[in-house]
Amino acid sequence: MTSRLTAFVDAWNTRDPEAVAACYAADGRRIQIAHPPARIEGRQALADHVREIVTAWPDCVLTAAPQEAEDGHVTLEWTFRGTQQAPYGPIPGHGQELELHGVSVMQISGGMIQEERVYWDSATLLASAGLLPA
Repeated sequence: MTSRLTAFVDAWNTRDPEAVAACYAADGRRIQIAHPPARIEGRQALADHVREIVTAWPDCVLTAAPQEAEDGHVTLEWTFRGTQQAPYGPIPGHGQELELHGVSVMQISGGMIQEERVYWDSATLLASAGLLPA
């Protein structure tokens, strides 16, 4: 894993929103193509978004396996685990365990994440919150 991706995963695992945001270009963006959908642009907005996630899952752990391409794109297969203690968007938190598998497709330039498109199984997230049958 490149040092930038190592720093990205490490920042998530230390639950440091500013460190996660620092892995992105100043005008970098994260586009969630899952539920809840989101488009987050700029480091401050990215840090605020990560803060919302780590507040909801204060014990979260991210494991990842990157597949790098030569054209500046990276596919990052990941698993996010944690116990949801607070709401995340429309998803209530009441102590439920979550193991969420997903993929991030990243465009990297100059060692910084320019864009991250995030995909995950929305049904798994909703079922863990009791909003869908398990």
